[in-house]
Amino acid sequence: MQAFFAVLWACNSDTGIVEQHPEIAVAPELLAFGDTPVLSGTELPLFVSNGGRVDLTVDLAVDDTAFTLDVTHLVVAPGQSSTVTVGFHPATYLDYSSIITLTSDDDDSPSLTVPLSGRGVPEPTPDVFVEPQSIDFGPVTPPGSMTQLFTIGNVGDAPLELGLLGHTGSGAFFLITNPSDQTVMPGDELPVVVSYAPTNADGDGATLTLGTNDPDEPVVEVALIGNGGGDGSYPIAVADCPADVDPPENVAVSDGGSSDPGGHLPLTYRWTIVDKPTGSQAELAEQALADTEFFADLAGDYDVELVVTNSLGVRSAPARCRIAAVPTEDLHIELIWDGLRSDVDLHLRQQGADLYERPGDCNWCNSHPTWGATLDLDDRSGLGPENINVASPANGAYDVAVHYFDDDGDGSIIATVRVWTFGVLEDERSRTLERNEAWEVGRLNWPAGTFGVVDTVGTASARSCF
Repeated sequence: MQAFFAVLWACNSDTGIVEQHPEIAVAPELLAFGDTPVLSGTELPLFVSNGGRVDLTVDLAVDDTAFTLDVTHLVVAPGQSSTVTVGFHPATYLDYSSIITLTSDDDDSPSLTVPLSGRGVPEPTPDVFVEPQSIDFGPVTPPGSMTQLFTIGNVGDAPLELGLLGHTGSGAFFLITNPSDQTVMPGDELPVVVSYAPTNADGDGATLTLGTNDPDEPVVEVALIGNGGGDGSYPIAVADCPADVDPPENVAVSDGGSSDPGGHLPLTYRWTIVDKPTGSQAELAEQALADTEFFADLAGDYDVELVVTNSLGVRSAPARCRIAAVPTEDLHIELIWDGLRSDVDLHLRQQGADLYERPGDCNWCNSHPTWGATLDLDDRSGLGPENINVASPANGAYDVAVHYFDDDGDGSIIATVRVWTFGVLEDERSRTLERNEAWEVGRLNWPAGTFGVVDTVGTASARSCF
């Protein structure tokens, strides 16, 4: 009997109870941010884990304002981990060091520290140079011409971004290569070729201006001189264009008050589309009128140029304007292809709908389904584009597909799909297709606006809506 009670007492003794408590673990053991531009910043993750059997409560603090924490209090469940984003934002060109102090309810490790280090360094910047800054073409007898070049270089340590090139003065100078919108990497150079083709021997002068992201030289200039230079009395072209449009849309452009200081009237006009989105079939309705228009069939930038010529045959410098074709619909999908005669079709399906299934598939035979999609363009004679728009998509998933309906002798074609969400190009994909192949391009996830690539090709089992 005494032995029985002894055993019973041992089983109920406090020494037989297993205590449950949190166990903190932190990784990495230190955070080294390295060189970070002053007045900029960088971030690193700190992982706080709980290896115990009950919730872990942690308070975090840092003693230097150059370092930041996105959270200062955590509750971490058993077996889980939380991420703390630690930022470093140096204000001066110094070495920085500090610590993160973590105070928790882990009795074995109630306080831990994580060392921090980093260095403030100058922000990488581009540094533009232009050589030469003045070009003298010398004597050139009309109708002859001469070509020379200048170089735009970057001796900085960040990419040099170039803007639109401006041109004032004589229109007898032509850019063979245009540096507009180019990027020059550190240590690289960009040659720019200029041609001089005077209409008379009186002499010409012009100035090229180019915007840059160099903080010291936001604008650079190149002076152009031919046949001894001119007196500066040249016709002046002024182009009036809208800043932005919603494609597909007709775009009107017009003379915005072009003139000739010497009074040599009338002026004649020459409009040109000098740049447009790849695959666009946009063409000016008229090139020689003061007012004209074109059809912006694809989203992207259109650069339109106007040159006027006075009654003496003297040309103006080109006036260029940029028109941004930005979809106003939340979802805008475009299809182009390289076949001159082939018929290729764009499809946008609600998740779960089959190709050509009505009402879930928006396409040429179901162009305005009740769920809000609209096929605005259906091109059956080659090249495209076709586009489908949804002003405000319902939450869910949508499948983008392309069906090569008929080749009309084109054979293999390369189809390209561009997906725009919220007015921004989200993705662009191309694929070689044969007649009656169906390309599953990818899946759109809404409302995130993300595009997941599928990129599979099969044979279409249907060729019209059912």
